[in-house]
Amino acid sequence: MTEKDGVNVDTAASSGDSENSSSCHQEQAGGASLLFEAKKFTEAVEILEKLEKEAANDRKIKLNLAVARFYAGGTSQDLYDNLYTIGRSGTSNDDTEDDEADGAVLTYNTAVVLYQRREFSAAAVLLSRVYKVIEAIEEGIARRICLLLLDLYLILYQPDNAFHVLQYLERLAGISNNSQGKTGGAPAGGGGRENPLSPGDEGSGGTSGADSGVADDGATAAVPSNTPTDVMKFQLHQYRGRLHIITRSLKACKREVKNALNLNNQSITALFLKSNFEYARRNYRKAIKLLNSCSTKEPQVSGQSLAVMYYNNLATIHLQMGKYALAELYCTKALEANEVEAGRVPGRIENTHAPLKTKVADHLCELLYVRGLACLFQQQPERAFGCLQAALPQFHRNPRAWQRLAECCVQKHALHIERMHRDGTGMYTTVGTAQHRKTLISSFDLPPPASSDDPMSLSVAVMYLNNALALLQPSLPVAGADAQSTVVAATVDSSPAPAQEAGGSVDAGHTSGGGDGGHGGPPVGAGLAGAATPTAAFALPGTCVSPVQDTDLAVIRCHVLINLAYAHLGTHNTYEALRYAQMVLGNASSVSTCPVALKYLAFLYSAECLIRQGRIPMAIQHLSPANISDMLASPDITGSRDADVEENGADTEASAAEVRQPTQAFAAETAKKTLLLNLTAAYCMTGAYDQGAHCLAQVGTLPRGTPAYRQATLLSVFIALNRGQHDVAMDVIERNKMPEVTLAP
Repeated sequence: MTEKDGVNVDTAASSGDSENSSSCHQEQAGGASLLFEAKKFTEAVEILEKLEKEAANDRKIKLNLAVARFYAGGTSQDLYDNLYTIGRSGTSNDDTEDDEADGAVLTYNTAVVLYQRREFSAAAVLLSRVYKVIEAIEEGIARRICLLLLDLYLILYQPDNAFHVLQYLERLAGISNNSQGKTGGAPAGGGGRENPLSPGDEGSGGTSGADSGVADDGATAAVPSNTPTDVMKFQLHQYRGRLHIITRSLKACKREVKNALNLNNQSITALFLKSNFEYARRNYRKAIKLLNSCSTKEPQVSGQSLAVMYYNNLATIHLQMGKYALAELYCTKALEANEVEAGRVPGRIENTHAPLKTKVADHLCELLYVRGLACLFQQQPERAFGCLQAALPQFHRNPRAWQRLAECCVQKHALHIERMHRDGTGMYTTVGTAQHRKTLISSFDLPPPASSDDPMSLSVAVMYLNNALALLQPSLPVAGADAQSTVVAATVDSSPAPAQEAGGSVDAGHTSGGGDGGHGGPPVGAGLAGAATPTAAFALPGTCVSPVQDTDLAVIRCHVLINLAYAHLGTHNTYEALRYAQMVLGNASSVSTCPVALKYLAFLYSAECLIRQGRIPMAIQHLSPANISDMLASPDITGSRDADVEENGADTEASAAEVRQPTQAFAAETAKKTLLLNLTAAYCMTGAYDQGAHCLAQVGTLPRGTPAYRQATLLSVFIALNRGQHDVAMDVIERNKMPEVTLAP
């Protein structure tokens, strides 16, 4: 096996193996093979071209010539075209198992090229046809085919198919462990990897995407061992560990990681895998410690850049730890290293290794996605929007990517509303003069000035959310999900919670935003936080997207619906907003595990829509605190930790401190007070001031200076004036009067 630009290509069997070749042809073919191994590719091409003229129908000569031309300076596209032509010329009208077995080397090489071009699905389909007749293929080639197919199934998050291939490899290793390498070439796992980024988000978080655990370096790295048996054992333990991480079988994964480290405790592959395992258990400090223990002597591991993987995983971990500025810093470093490896930016002078310049090692979109999630956490919607848009070419079939883009627009709107409340801009106007001067308070929050050129308006957010909804429809289960989820209510102080998402990283797209205390806030951070159930995982559409439990898709859909309700409410389309909010409440009634935070926001948005439509009695029913009794009964509204984490626990007390539960978006008592304030306002609109005063008395104390406190103060004055208690109203005004500011002359 030889390597160029990170592309591993099997040179196939020598044309001298043909029984019909003359002794002269055998000598020439042997000479070409020696020249190729000596990296004298031009001389090897000349000899093979002569052999091709004499044996024009020999597919092995054509295959070796195509490979030699590639190494002599050709492009991967030329190699793919030549391999495709060779395959077409040798294909009969009726494909048989014998044809598949005879063309195994050609199929393998074609799949390797597709893999390096990131066409994982096409490569998997190609190899799956050969895998059906794997018993008829020579053992060395069969092993390479299985290793590459196993990598592809792990990348595509197909654990069932990967398990069958892994079982065959174990049987193959048990049958004969000393026959590896008979036909030249290297194990196909080189260069394979699990996705680097958990969406985001946004997500994957990603991940994960979340967003999506932390990526291991994924491929079969070389293990210093004297026997092929130990090498194969190491590969199998590594693949089993990756498979168990995907299926959330952390106990089994721990056993496989331990066995791999027993074979070689200095392998970068094994250390990255153990770091991934500790990340899945939320032992973040230990995961960082393992990453820092990796040797930097090898700048590239299995066709991947070590620097890119290292900084990406650090960004993913810090995103989950809530250190969003650090996460963005490490993601920026990963982007810089990725640009060098992709050949778009010249490397530093001290860099002695050549850049990879392969598509499979270029993780620009995944890194931009994670960076976008970090910006979204830091309430920088414009920067987050730019990063997520740049990541769309790869994540355009991922519903969570569209959701995160919409959340950027929602967060921008929420921050605008927050500034309006803080500065008083647009919240009131004055009319008349002297004793006739009056202050008119705006009835509803006004959206930011809409413009056809504004790419982050709420109308654009609706379009993005409709895209996400369309992608979720085909495989949406009706049943609920045992998911942990948080959203941010804009009426209260909130801290964003980590979540899991997109492609091999975090999908941590929870962001905090502000809004009107009277009408509830935007669901700026609707996302998943690490599913815990051991059921089968489902990979959302799109490449490099970490799997979620299939039942969690219903919860993701609820997040999209609640964002749609807010976006339509912000554009004063109350009928559509009410429809989407009622859809969330319908799911909440049929799904017992629907996040109570979404249920709470759905009641708020429904009441807001009904008030704007003049249907105040129905709005009062939605604002009753009894509707969120389940939230009040359980202060932790985001759910508990993963079952696997609780079952396995932490190794040390220091690690246990890092196994933190997701930070809840808002406290249950604060949610109750928000409902009571809105209920008070609704009673005031119907003239039921006594009932309004009773509800206001139940609110209790509020932090001074917050939007909720200002709203409660205004309601107190309004109720007192309408009940004829002018002294009480003046007392409230005096106690809350802002000190006058005297300007210096």
